[in-house]
Amino acid sequence: MAFMWPYSGGTCELSALLRYLGDYITWARDSALCASSSVVSSKLTREDCSSLQNATVMKDGDRATIFLLVGLAFLVISPGANADDRGREELVKMVDRRMALVSGRCTIRGSTRSAVEKQQDFTYHLIFDTSQSSLVLRKDNGPIFVRTREFQYYITSKGRAIKRIPLSECPRTPVLPFDIRGLGILARPSHSLTDIQFELLDFQKLGDYLLTAKIVGYRKEGSVARLTIRIPKRPQDDVSPLYRLWIDTKRGHSLIRFEQLDADVKPPKLLWWSELDWEKHGRVWVPVTFHQFLPHFAQYRDSWTIEWEQVNKPVDPKEFALKTFVPPGKDALVYFIEKPSNNLVRLGKIRGPSPDGTEPAIPRTFYFNWSTAMYVTGIALIVVACLIVMHRRWRR
Repeated sequence: MAFMWPYSGGTCELSALLRYLGDYITWARDSALCASSSVVSSKLTREDCSSLQNATVMKDGDRATIFLLVGLAFLVISPGANADDRGREELVKMVDRRMALVSGRCTIRGSTRSAVEKQQDFTYHLIFDTSQSSLVLRKDNGPIFVRTREFQYYITSKGRAIKRIPLSECPRTPVLPFDIRGLGILARPSHSLTDIQFELLDFQKLGDYLLTAKIVGYRKEGSVARLTIRIPKRPQDDVSPLYRLWIDTKRGHSLIRFEQLDADVKPPKLLWWSELDWEKHGRVWVPVTFHQFLPHFAQYRDSWTIEWEQVNKPVDPKEFALKTFVPPGKDALVYFIEKPSNNLVRLGKIRGPSPDGTEPAIPRTFYFNWSTAMYVTGIALIVVACLIVMHRRWRR
């Protein structure tokens, strides 16, 4: 086998370069076999060895050129090959850091405005404990949303009616739950909740959803990593979602910007974005400001300031008990909406805490049933009629 240099000064394609490198390795191997004493037992004949010895061998300058080109090719290819690994590492750390927030108590002061609505200011008080799978979101002078291991509850502003909602049902209430660990990743938290968003309400599920992504772009600028990720299309999705994330690797791998892109157009169009600032409480980073803009949804804007009173400290289970939200000494009716008939079904009443602080007595539940009332009234009238007849006969 004679080894010849195929590159003569023109453009060298990578495939030809690799073939040439393979031929060179084969030539070097066969030459080594011919030089060894084992040539008599190899597949090479003495004529082959003679041909190899007389072949035109690559010059030292050609060898240096090919190895230089291959080395440069690997240097160019290696960043792209490692981008997925590095981007995935940043994404995993971002999810893990958010999972480190397990409980807390904070006050959220915010405002929303759009092209069709005036600015609306609001204040929320949030208490949550993921170890108890419980959450309370109370609006100032407004309704309350409670989530426990067993059910979800919507409580009216005066605390006199409590609607029970199954955990599997997406609530349609004026105050909607959200997981603050997922803040910025879902659109319009506490103001809108679609069925798809409800599936990802728990950040454990949302984090798993993000980690299914394919990293399609990665760039590091100082301490900020910018990722472009594409989520595999699910049966309930119209398209394969495309997102861009900015992660501050020096500040607890905090998500400082999140964008959703329209993957149906080229280049992808920005649909909406969120920006967040973070502070460190103990060993945990928590969001302190949140801004979101939906330019294609009536120019919707959301701005929050979050004041933390407690981070990762135990929460008394009594704070999630329903009677806590009923006025002292008053009763609240508990009901649910039966599906698919949409009939209101009464479950009973709950008594609020006693004004003197003692445990309230269990209230007796009274149900007014028209058929029973008419039945009892009919019997009473018959008894009265019998008494009148007997009285008349007795007088005679």
